[in-house]
Amino acid sequence: MQPTGNSANSGLSRGLARFRSAPATWLEALLESEEEPEEEEDAKESIFHPSPAKPPPPATHYFSPPETMAKPGFLDPELLRSSPFLRQNSSPAEFLGQISPAGGSDAYFSNFGVPANYDSLSSTKRPREKGEKSGEFNGVDADMQKLFEDSVPCRIRAKRGCATHPRSIAERVRRTRISDRIRKLQELVPNMDKQTNTADMLDEAVEYVKLLQKQIQFGRGRGRRSKSITFLCTDQRQAQNQPTGKWRVHRQNVDLPPIQPKKKKKPYPIPLKQITQAARADKKLAQMGVEKPLLPPKNGLLVPKLVPVAHDVLDAWKIVIQGVSQLLHVIPVHACSECSEVYVGQAAHYIQDCQGATSAKRRNFHSWVKGSINDVLIPIDSYHLFDPFGPRVIHETRFAYDRIPALVELCIQAGVDIPGYPSRRRTVPIRMLGKKVIERGGSVEPPEQQCSPDAASMLEFDTYRTHERFSSPLELEVPGIAQKTIEAYERVKIGLKKLMKKYTVKACGYCSEVHVGPWGHNAKLCGEFKHQWRDGKHGWQDAIVDEVLPPNYVWHVEDPKGPPLRTALKRFYGKAPAVVELCLQAGAQIPAKYKPMMRVDIVVPDKEETHLAA
Repeated sequence: MQPTGNSANSGLSRGLARFRSAPATWLEALLESEEEPEEEEDAKESIFHPSPAKPPPPATHYFSPPETMAKPGFLDPELLRSSPFLRQNSSPAEFLGQISPAGGSDAYFSNFGVPANYDSLSSTKRPREKGEKSGEFNGVDADMQKLFEDSVPCRIRAKRGCATHPRSIAERVRRTRISDRIRKLQELVPNMDKQTNTADMLDEAVEYVKLLQKQIQFGRGRGRRSKSITFLCTDQRQAQNQPTGKWRVHRQNVDLPPIQPKKKKKPYPIPLKQITQAARADKKLAQMGVEKPLLPPKNGLLVPKLVPVAHDVLDAWKIVIQGVSQLLHVIPVHACSECSEVYVGQAAHYIQDCQGATSAKRRNFHSWVKGSINDVLIPIDSYHLFDPFGPRVIHETRFAYDRIPALVELCIQAGVDIPGYPSRRRTVPIRMLGKKVIERGGSVEPPEQQCSPDAASMLEFDTYRTHERFSSPLELEVPGIAQKTIEAYERVKIGLKKLMKKYTVKACGYCSEVHVGPWGHNAKLCGEFKHQWRDGKHGWQDAIVDEVLPPNYVWHVEDPKGPPLRTALKRFYGKAPAVVELCLQAGAQIPAKYKPMMRVDIVVPDKEETHLAA
């Protein structure tokens, strides 16, 4: 591109400004040097003219320096306007290769004050000639050295989207190193791969380090009395090929799962990386026109070996409801009227941790009322669907479906038949292409009225008015009922875990809503954090057992007849699920996996000794 009009100098500087290795200010410095005395010009000529190089073969050249440019530093604008000086659009190496003046490239660059060995100026020093003093023309050397130190060598054209500036390269290297360190940190910290952003990952790492510090401090305090120290790993996933020694069975002082803030979404039970990989694989098959391979129960068919498991879960659930209802006549349960706090024991505790609306007026003391079975067994309901693969529940038709316990709905879809709550049993599997169902296995008309007016068949699986249906047991029968209840509770949890490995259960990442089926419903009932952005819709993700059957942790009381729990000794107390604590106070033998959480091996000091405790 040739400079035109009166913009010779500006066009030249703009053309050379594209050099990473030749700034535009270089020519301006040369133009200013024309006004210097003749003595300095002669001195510069003696410095910047190297020994003559071998002349190149004659070839067509773009620019021939006229005789007026014999002096170094001289630049005539009129000559530049008429000269075919092309703008630099490629790398400096290609640009320099195109220039072949009559006097050779050495003579051409010497006219501009640049030595012939241009490639090595930025990395090596100019060799000193004979008879040259070290301090002579030091200012010129400093200016040229500074000029080429600021330049950035660029030999090849950068790829599209890849910057070549040192700051951009350094920033890209920094981001790569951060990603590598985060990936290594995920391998060390349990449950860190379930987080979705870097901030949550770092929070998880900080909490894990704090937990390890507490364990080390606790181990140092007990090191004099015990030779072996047991450390806690909060990762609940069962690793393969791990030893099953005594130290793995009896862990010490397991902390409770952290309470997620309301402004934060629940972590994914499956790592997000696996979810995205599965989605990409399904999308690729759909683009190729290949149907998605489905196995029971993903294709709508029942799993025969899980049908007895579903029946056993419902039978155990009925025992749990009956046992808890009878124990509530003997063991009192207190519930706060302002928050979700529950306490099992004779006298309510005095721990100041109420988060209710009017808790500030009571100095965070709880406002206790008499509790019920719904405070021990938190009810989690779900929509009953005749065909889980049929039309979704939308906001306008949500009242056309019955709400039953999610645990019961899961058992119905797994093969249990309950009168009044029919479910479609497919004989032909469904077919899917990506996320679209292309074949539903035939059409079956659903019942005219899906809501059952007579709920007598569901009454034994629900906690409604159980206090009236089950009377108070005899005193001698209480320990047996408690033991039977805790065993049935464990059967329910084990059965749910088996069913949820095959059958899909969805839970909202912001609230406690649960839906049993391959997809979540579209009812706009979510009122949690930023629900306006989602138009009230739920953020569905895979559910876990604790979301279908919430444990509802309560404070563990070592001596039910002792003094009430206080805030000053809060860090010495343990917790347990409400059902476990209720059965324990009734005289049952609880499983060993709950004892570390209850901190039964810690001696609670007196109030005046708390400042002396480690």
